[in-house]
Amino acid sequence: MIIIDPRYTDTGAGREDEWIPIRPGTDAALVNALAYVMITEDMVDQPFLDKYCVGYDEKTLPASAPKNGHYKAYILGQGRDGIAKTPEWASQITGIPAARIVKLAREIGSAKPAYISQGWGAAASCQRRNRYSRNLYAGDPDRQRRH
Repeated sequence: MIIIDPRYTDTGAGREDEWIPIRPGTDAALVNALAYVMITEDMVDQPFLDKYCVGYDEKTLPASAPKNGHYKAYILGQGRDGIAKTPEWASQITGIPAARIVKLAREIGSAKPAYISQGWGAAASCQRRNRYSRNLYAGDPDRQRRH
């Protein structure tokens, strides 16, 4: 069990395999960098994305959407902001070393199934959406519900 939290709390109470401290409110940057690694290292379930996700890439982008307005373009830095969401980019925001972000992405991408649970902080709604998105591009939307 890996716990990612700004504070070491009694959630793990010594039962965790690792605690990764993160700057408060920077979870989205971490999730984006995890997506970057999973996309660039071909760890996404493309057939699943093609069938069930609208807007992940150019193939599923609605005709009314702007060019490169899809999620993959945003993550790779080909979208409107032009910023690739690399582990190095996220490291500066989250305080987590880039090498650890890469390792975490590979661990999540290779775990079948993986289980990701969110906390209940002030930004929990936004962060849950990010985590569910990560589960979708890995081709396993039920990861949140499994125990």
